[in-house]
Amino acid sequence: MPDQGERRPITAVSHDFGLVILIVISFLVGISNSLAMSFEGIYVHYLGGVNMLVGIMIGISGFSEIPMMQFSQKIADRLKGPKILILSFGSMGAAYVGYVLAQAPCMMIPMAVFKGMGFGLSVRR
Repeated sequence: MPDQGERRPITAVSHDFGLVILIVISFLVGISNSLAMSFEGIYVHYLGGVNMLVGIMIGISGFSEIPMMQFSQKIADRLKGPKILILSFGSMGAAYVGYVLAQAPCMMIPMAVFKGMGFGLSVRR
């Protein structure tokens, strides 16, 4: 392991395949979260929902993040290793699949909970 003073080129990161995969997946998840926040309201309206339902979805998603953020370190200690990220990304992925399969705007509310829980797990204190 190099000491603190030794500088290595940024290309040295590309030799760690696991780290490269983690960076790419985290980048894609970040894009999906940004797009979801931008278009969830539009999709709710498309399905026939009203502005209040959009606010409820955002609020429920935010409230479901809080306990996950609070306990993410304990969950990570129990799951060991990168399994918390797999759980986090899987939860968000399940929510997005649920959004696609939703036939009514009220069906998106439980999916917002899964999305919030997944995001809360991905943001550790």
